[in-house]
Amino acid sequence: MSSYEVGENKKKTISYWDKKIVGNGGVLNNYIKYRDAVDLDENGKPICECITCGKRISGRNLHAGHYIRRAIRSTRYDERNLAAQYAGCNNYKSGEPVVFRQRLMDQYGQDTVEELEEMMNHELAGNPRKWKTWELEEVYNDYRGALRFAKNIPIKSLKSKEK
Repeated sequence: MSSYEVGENKKKTISYWDKKIVGNGGVLNNYIKYRDAVDLDENGKPICECITCGKRISGRNLHAGHYIRRAIRSTRYDERNLAAQYAGCNNYKSGEPVVFRQRLMDQYGQDTVEELEEMMNHELAGNPRKWKTWELEEVYNDYRGALRFAKNIPIKSLKSKEK
């Protein structure tokens, strides 16, 4: 059975891989939460600071927010476009894009933020990114490996490397 098949001759679709990557509990979302963790709770789950309001969050209130909305396919799976975000900021304040942008500039620099915005503008100009099933399987596998790695690194050692 090929890696694209599920059960009896059912192929895995773009939608299948998208849910595995950025759906609720997806590997990219979980990777972002562990990548941005400042601590772990008693169950080993990440505690993060919201990129936009700074509130310490965990559990259901912890989202992996996108600076450029998820509908833009070219930046949808780009980890530079995501950060730990309080559910209230993500859902009820439209992700606080102005503050989010400034924090990304502080973290990655102006060139990276402008690159993400150029990818968005290219897509909005009528050139949507068309993902292939095998590409999304690779994205999934890459983030699955990154998540396994991130879960096994003590938080203190991650934070000391950032200084």
